Amino acid sequence: MSLDAKVQEPETKRISRRNILKAAVAAGGAAVLGFPMIAKGQAGPVTMRWQSTWPQKDIFHEFALDFAKKVNEMSGGDL
Repeated sequence: MSLDAKVQEPETKRISRRNILKAAVAAGGAAVLGFPMIAKGQAGPVTMRWQSTWPQKDIFHEFALDFAKKVNEMSGGDL
């Protein structure tokens, strides 16, 4: 063997945006397929009761009532 012989190095895989995106799409697809679809039952609305230490005429109590009203509107009356 001569010293002038070229040593072939193993070819390294290039990291590119396309390879990263392919891996991300594959991981996302696997995650979606790995979790089953869970359907919401016909249980009806969920009722939550909260207790506050603020007096009824306090501004924080009014804020809490406004928040509860907005949550009720956003959930379509289910919460």
